Amino acid sequence: MPAKVILLDIDDCVSCDRSILACRAFDDRSLPGYRIPQTADRVAIDLLNRACSICDARIVVSSSWIDVAGPAYTLDWLGRNGLESAHLIANAACVNYRPHGGKREAIEDWLKQNSGLAPDRVVVVDDDAELFPAGHPLAERQVIIDGQDGILLRHYRDIVAKLGGIDREAGKS
Repeated sequence: MPAKVILLDIDDCVSCDRSILACRAFDDRSLPGYRIPQTADRVAIDLLNRACSICDARIVVSSSWIDVAGPAYTLDWLGRNGLESAHLIANAACVNYRPHGGKREAIEDWLKQNSGLAPDRVVVVDDDAELFPAGHPLAERQVIIDGQDGILLRHYRDIVAKLGGIDREAGKS
């Protein structure tokens, strides 16, 4: 088990309004009823790769894409868009959604099943500002993303700081 984990949402984080507007190709056949952009925000993906390298962290996908598209499609899409496979946790790269359960429960279940990770070793990257109620152990560990612009430099700095890393080249927040 890695020492540090980034729980990653996709929509509004690496597939944001800005990157969707710039996208010219969509995958309309894989998931009927869903318009999936073929390209993600490459800067956001590169920032996540960098955060993983600097902080010795691994990514676990907590996006509802898993529940809709399935883990294989989700991980393939991220890989095609530049997320380095070495930055995913082998055999536990995605949370599991329970029937009638939400993202918070899926994250909590994943953390219980992969015990040994204290909350201060986890960062949750998500656009849902109400994902964790005040007082929840992960409330202070969340980096809240604006869905219009996705992961930006300030979010990257916050992710690195919460994981105890230092990136002198990224400047101060």
